[in-house]
Amino acid sequence: MSATLSIFASLAAAQFALAIVPGPNMALVLAAGNRDRRLGLMTALGIATAALVWAAAGMTGLGATLAGLPGITEALRIACGLYLILLGGLAVVRAFKADASAIDTADTGSTDAALCRDAAVRAFRAGFLTTITHPKAIPFYLAIFAATGADHLDGVACAAAVLLMPLVGLVWNGALALLVATGPLRAGLQRHRRMAEGVAGTAMIGFGAKLITSRG
Repeated sequence: MSATLSIFASLAAAQFALAIVPGPNMALVLAAGNRDRRLGLMTALGIATAALVWAAAGMTGLGATLAGLPGITEALRIACGLYLILLGGLAVVRAFKADASAIDTADTGSTDAALCRDAAVRAFRAGFLTTITHPKAIPFYLAIFAATGADHLDGVACAAAVLLMPLVGLVWNGALALLVATGPLRAGLQRHRRMAEGVAGTAMIGFGAKLITSRG
């Protein structure tokens, strides 16, 4: 295996290990996929887009500049925590609506194109914002590119390394969205839709609270 391929393999393994750890991104994808396959995939795409931004920042040195700014990590931590609490709270409210069919008609296969588009935009935004504000993103990409030697690759290889990271996450999160939205698993979740919505919302509130109360 060439040195470049070895670096790519290390990057992919690190990103995959990060993606499979239960956290706010996984909760978002599963909750969105439980409502509608498209929403799960749009959430995964939003996560991947934000990861691409941070990967590019980490590779170009912008991440190091941001990491050196006073209070940037604290600001991201609080912003991410508050947004997760907001999303979790909305999910819990949906779960406790008296009419289960009223959870969100835009998210449950409505044929109205405008409603479907609006729901897809919200799903993408949720994935993007929770990832772009996550305080661990900057140090992760700075560390992984430096540790693997990816920051010393030539231009084309650097670009490929940057693209590889969000792609790995997109494949994993996309697979989760499809899994939860198809087959027997979907049928089971749909029977307990409000419970699943409430559990996902509570988990997001917990992740958000943990971020806000942590010390970095």
